[in-house]
Amino acid sequence: FSIDAAAQLAGKTSMMNNRKEVISINSSIREMQAIENVLDVYLALKDQLVNDNLEGGIKAYLKLGKKINGTDMSIFTDDRHMQWMGFVKDVSPHLTISQDVLTIEELRVRFVEISKRVIAISKQIGTEDKSYFIQHCGMSNQGEGADWLSLEKSIRNPYYGASMLKCGEVKGEL
Repeated sequence: FSIDAAAQLAGKTSMMNNRKEVISINSSIREMQAIENVLDVYLALKDQLVNDNLEGGIKAYLKLGKKINGTDMSIFTDDRHMQWMGFVKDVSPHLTISQDVLTIEELRVRFVEISKRVIAISKQIGTEDKSYFIQHCGMSNQGEGADWLSLEKSIRNPYYGASMLKCGEVKGEL
């Protein structure tokens, strides 16, 4: 069990859980810093949703789109360049906003898809000096469940805010 736990903590396939998660061990500091810059804005959006703040959520949402689209793709090299380009392509449709988004619930629906993609690119490229908790609420996303990232281990659910603030669990750590 000790050997298996060490393998899991190192991001390697374990005997207990043979799911492979792609984590690049060759990411440069600049690449990881770019991911962390995106994560800083992502976490600001998450916090606005936790606090049921629609106006702040829309501002953070727009800032996240600018941050992702404004990231210099040339800092990503080798496979990570293709991963970043795929990320931008996949997340872009979820970063457009119009007057149709008038409720916090509609913004939370978009956050489900954004979170999926932000978590995936964070796993692929890695982060430099912060640990992030992957958290999950099984009731969100019309009962399908959804994940999000947090710097804190304690649950603060962005999908329900104050109505179900502590609904969820920690699924893993980056």
